[in-house]
This record gives sequence, C-alpha cells and structure tokens, in this order.
Amino acid sequence: MTANSKHNFHVELKRERRMTDNRDLFKLNFGNTLSCTLDAGRKSLKHSMKNRTVITATENSSSMALLLNSDEAATRARLDFAAATLQKQDARLSKIIERVGRCELDFRKLHNPFNTLVRSIIYQQLNGKAASVIHARTVANLASGRTLKPDDIFAASDEVMRACGLSRAKQLALRDLALRTQDGTVPTLTRLQRMTDEEIIERLTTVRGIGRWTVEMLLMFRLGRPDVLPVGDFAICKAAMLMDGLEAFPKPKELTARGEVWRPFRTVASWYLWRSLDNG
Repeated sequence: MTANSKHNFHVELKRERRMTDNRDLFKLNFGNTLSCTLDAGRKSLKHSMKNRTVITATENSSSMALLLNSDEAATRARLDFAAATLQKQDARLSKIIERVGRCELDFRKLHNPFNTLVRSIIYQQLNGKAASVIHARTVANLASGRTLKPDDIFAASDEVMRACGLSRAKQLALRDLALRTQDGTVPTLTRLQRMTDEEIIERLTTVRGIGRWTVEMLLMFRLGRPDVLPVGDFAICKAAMLMDGLEAFPKPKELTARGEVWRPFRTVASWYLWRSLDNG
C-alpha cells in the first residue's frame, strides 16, 4: 500500500511472513529516512530514523501509554505504530489511511488545566476569530498576573466580564470552574496524568458548561491519550457513515461497537476519520 501525505512523504506498508516462527511483520516506510516495523506476534514496535533506532516499545509498555511525548521522534514513532496497527486491524479504515497518508495529529501540551478549560468555555459556539478576541480581552482585563487564576474570576464583577464579551452563561460557567478548581474538583495536572480517561471525563463534566465532547478534545489533543473515540462528534459520525456505506449516521452505541476494532488507538482512528472528509 502506498500513499502521499500532505508533506509529500512516500508511505509504503509491506507485510512479510517470518518463516521461522510464522509471525507477521508489518513494515511502514516513509521515504528513505524513516521506517516503522510492527511485529504482530509480539505486538512490538521498532522505529528507525536514518538507520538509527529511535524507539522500541511493546503494546503494554509505559512508553506506549501516551501518543504525546516531549521527544518529537518518540511521538512520531507512536503515531506511526498506531497507523500501522489500524491498517492491520480494519480494511476499510486502512483505505482511508492509505489515501490520507501519514498521521499528523497536532498536539498542544497541557500545562494548566484551569486556563485550558477557561479557553474551552470561551470558545464554545463562537468562530475562532471572535473567540480569540474575547479570550485575549478576558485575560488582559481579569488576570492579576501572566495567566488567569480562580481568584481573578472571583474578583471580577459581572459588568467587567460582560465588557470583555462574555455572555451570562459563560460568566456563570467561568465562576463555577473557578470554584471547582479551588475546591479540588478540577484536578491538578499531576493528578490528571494519573487518572483514567473516564475518571477525567466524570470529574470535569461536573463543571458548568463543560460537556463530554470538550473533555474528549482535551484528552486527545492536550493530554495525548491514545484511545479516545468521540462518538457524539458530528464529523466522526458522518465519516463513519461514509466509510461503511450506511444510509444514516450510526448511533453512539453503534459507533462505540464499531470502534472496538480500533483499540487501543481510537484517537488516531478518529483523526483519520476527520481527515477523510477533507480528502474526499
């Protein structure tokens, strides 16, 4: 299988049978500089760059727990491993991966849960430009330091928040977020990193204005969690419908069941479904 990504990598996936122990090896090559080998029997990964091994990992090792890593090469290796695994597990998704090319998930590492959720609340139901202006104005007018803190929200009057462009609903959501951050309902970054996906979703959705989809986006793009499938996302449902030739959008339970084959890399599968709509 071959495909060209938006960065013009030549992607080639080869399946080889090891005669000594009858195991399948899947080799994913990107031009002449990058390669990834998936051992289907041992569920292991060897990722190389210019003949140098960058990362070797197994499915159950801690190094595969997150897609995001401070080392760009390690992050790249995990995404390559995920794509190769998905191509092996799902023939229909494999065609999308072949067409789209290399996975280019854009991560923004999470540093401060409170500020990240402030941004999420402000950006809800607004286009990017308008939300960016309101967010910048809110930080400029409310923050006592370089970033917002819960006490800054408590100290702000309704009039000042309204002048920043915040609706009444968003004012209430931000005040609830500040309260729940202060009382520990919103975990610290250290605590978040030790929690499961569902524990994080359960905890953060208690905040006014924070729904499951918002937390799923945080899990995928800020925490680098590898196995998130946002079944309530319109575009994901549409892409799944088109991929499987359905007459209607799959229901959440149906999409959840359909996505079982993509474990433990449903985040990467979701990215490919999103991109499939951009690539016809």
